Amino acid sequence: MKPKFSPLLEDRENMAASPASKRPPRAWRPQSRIVLNVRLLVGSALFLVILIPSAVFWHAFQTRRNRDLFLSQATAAEQKEQWSEAAKYLYRYLQLEPNPEEATDAHIRLAIATDQGATTPRAKARAAQLYFKAIGLTDDSDDLRKRLGILLVETRRFQAAVRLYREDRILNPGTNPAHAAGKAIHAIAKYLKSRSDGDELSEEVADELEEIAEHPPGDITLARLFSLICLDLHQKIGRAHV
Repeated sequence: MKPKFSPLLEDRENMAASPASKRPPRAWRPQSRIVLNVRLLVGSALFLVILIPSAVFWHAFQTRRNRDLFLSQATAAEQKEQWSEAAKYLYRYLQLEPNPEEATDAHIRLAIATDQGATTPRAKARAAQLYFKAIGLTDDSDDLRKRLGILLVETRRFQAAVRLYREDRILNPGTNPAHAAGKAIHAIAKYLKSRSDGDELSEEVADELEEIAEHPPGDITLARLFSLICLDLHQKIGRAHV
């Protein structure tokens, strides 16, 4: 007698024969917990509290020491008239942000050192830029302004030289040699600008040049420029009478 067919029994046999039914049961894993190490946390905080002020103090100490070193090297180079070296050390000194009073003196010295070592038009233009900055930092700028005016004339920036010595800034040339130099730079720049523009000599410029002859500025460079202008005028008058 054959056994009766049972679908339920067949399903159980198929499940028993399948590979999935042979997998081992999963192992039990305990749930992980975050444990805070209070001692390590407190120790790290104390370490940072001590380290950060120490690092700031050490950085300030190193910066101050480097500033003093660069300034002493610049002074030694100036005494030896090694102007490019002096300018290099003064520039590095200013990168370390000294206090405003020291920075003003360093900016003036940097302009002078760059000017003294300038042998090309580009170097002279750089010196002129530094003089502009130094003049803006100090009230005692007559000598700086005079040297800047000469540089502007030498680099053919005549209009800038004229603006540097506007009429309302020039006092009686007999009262201050610096003002006499200012009037000379103003007149020379105006003449050279009109010459480069191809304009005729105006009566105003002629009067200013005549005043220079009456009140010499006492500067060798300005005297040389003025003599060249006089020679140029003499040649123009000579050609006009030919």
